[in-house]
Amino acid sequence: MTPLDTTAPEPTRLVKLSPHDVRRIAVAAFKDDRTVTRAYDGEPVQPMTHAAIVDAAQRCGLPVPPPLARARRAA
Repeated sequence: MTPLDTTAPEPTRLVKLSPHDVRRIAVAAFKDDRTVTRAYDGEPVQPMTHAAIVDAAQRCGLPVPPPLARARRAA
């Protein structure tokens, strides 16, 4: 019997940014580095936060994060 692997798999990032670029975007957007990383990993962030990160990335000349996934409304 083999032991169970309890490590979480690494997230697949759609856009690869250096830590320096993540920090540049975070400073320009007035957001935390972890929030910028979450946005680029495609994880949920607030729409206003996402817009600030997209704007900051464009101003820095860097690739923008993937678009927000729209939540489905219950009928």
